[in-house]
Amino acid sequence: MIEEKEELFRTICNTSKLETLGFFVGAGFSKAVLENNPNYKSYKWGELLEKCCEELEVNDSIMKSHCSYPEMATNICKKYAESKNIEYVEAVKEFKKKVCELTNSYPEENQREKYAEWFEKIAPSWIITTNYDTLIENVIGGSALPISPNGYFCNINGMTPVFHLHGICNEPEEIVITNEDYTYMFRPNDYRHARLPFLMKESCVLMIGYGLGDINVITAVDWANNVYLNTNEGYDFPIIQLLYKENPKQEPYVDKDGIVIYEISSIESFFTELCDYMNEYEKERDEETKKLKKWLKYFDGTQKPNNIDDFIQNKNKVRNKILKFFKALKPEFGYAYNNFFSFLRVSISKLDKSSRRYMAFNAYDDKLCMLLDILVSVPVKKMPPSFFGMLADELNKVGNYVNPSGTHTLGSSYAATDSWKEKKDKIPEDMIVELRRFANSGGNSYGNLKILLNSIEKSRADG
Repeated sequence: MIEEKEELFRTICNTSKLETLGFFVGAGFSKAVLENNPNYKSYKWGELLEKCCEELEVNDSIMKSHCSYPEMATNICKKYAESKNIEYVEAVKEFKKKVCELTNSYPEENQREKYAEWFEKIAPSWIITTNYDTLIENVIGGSALPISPNGYFCNINGMTPVFHLHGICNEPEEIVITNEDYTYMFRPNDYRHARLPFLMKESCVLMIGYGLGDINVITAVDWANNVYLNTNEGYDFPIIQLLYKENPKQEPYVDKDGIVIYEISSIESFFTELCDYMNEYEKERDEETKKLKKWLKYFDGTQKPNNIDDFIQNKNKVRNKILKFFKALKPEFGYAYNNFFSFLRVSISKLDKSSRRYMAFNAYDDKLCMLLDILVSVPVKKMPPSFFGMLADELNKVGNYVNPSGTHTLGSSYAATDSWKEKKDKIPEDMIVELRRFANSGGNSYGNLKILLNSIEKSRADG
C-alpha cells in the first residue's frame, strides 16, 4: 500500500503510461479553474441550491432543514410550483434550466492553457465528473468526448471520454439533482450504477476536488473495494483522493475504506509538482526503453551471428545479464519475449546440430545449463505460455542424456549429469509445479521430464 509521496507520484505516472489512470473530478476542481475569474463562479452543492432559491424567488429557509441536498432540491421545486401555480413537473424543468444557467462557465485563457498542459502531460484515459459545467471539455479541447448520463461509456482512439455522472449543463432534462433523480439512479438496471464500480476497480482513480459525499460514488467505492475482490498481480490499482488542507501532511495515508489520502494546499501546486515528477519519470522510462531496444537488437541474429555463441557460452556473463533483464522486465514490455523466443530457438538449434557430432556430449551440457539458468532466473508467472512450453519440451529432450541419479553411465553426458546434480535444487518450487503439470498433460510424451522431476522431489524429500 502507498505510504510515501514518491511512491504515490510514481503510481500516478506509471498508470498514466499504462493508460489505466482515471480522474474523478468534483466541484473543488471547478473552483480552482475559475479562481479569480470575475465573470463566472463555481458553486458547491449547497451554494448552488441557495443561488437557485435566490434566482427563482423561493424562500431559502428550505436550506435550513435537516435533510439531504437531493431532498432540498425536490422541496425547492415543490415551493416553486406552488408560487407559480404550475405543475411540479414543469417546476422541475425550470429549476434544472436555472441549474444549467448557473453552472455554464468558461475559464480564462491563461487558466485554460495551464490546466490543458497538465492534463496533456498526465493524460488520464477517462474522466468522470459530478460537475454540471463543461470546464473539463474546455481544458482538454477537441479531444474531449462528453458523455451524458443517458450515454454509455466508450473509448475512442485519440479521445478522452468525460462521463458527466449527474448531467451536463447543455442538456437540462438529464440533470440529476432531485431526490427522485437519485432514486432512478439506484434502479438495478441503471447503467451508471453498474459501470462505475468496474471503472474504479480496473483503474487507478485520482479524485480531484471531490469529497466522498455522494451516495452513488460511495457505493461504487464500496463495491470496488469490498464486493469485487478479484485481483491481478501487478495491476491492482488504488483510489487516491486529494484532500484540501491548509497545512497538509507531507506523506499520504490510507483511511478506513482503503482509500489513499494525499493532502494538498492547492490543486495547482499539486499538478505543478506532479508534472515535474513526470518529467523525471519519463527520463527514467526512456532509459528502460533504450535498454530494451539494445537487447532486442542483440536478439537479432542477423546483426551479429557471434551473439548466439556468446549467449551459449555465457561469454562475459552475457546470459546472466539477459536473464537479469527478463527477471526485472515489466509486464507492459512482455513483447520482448517474442524476440528472445526466436533467439533462443536458434541457440537450441545450433546446440542440437553440434550434439550430432561423434562424442559431442558437451553440447548436451551446454543446452541443459542454458535451460536451467532460464528456469532458475526468470519467474514462471512472467513467462508467456509458448515460451515456457518450449523450455519444458527442450528439457524433456535433453533429459534423455542425463542420469538423474548423478552417476556417470554409458550413453549419458557426464558433464550434463554433473550440471543437473549441481543445479536441480535451485529450480523454484512454483516452476517445478508448472513443469509437473506440463509433463502430466502430455501423457507418455514427457517421460524424461517426469524422471528429472522425480529426482528433484526425491532429493528434497531426503533433505
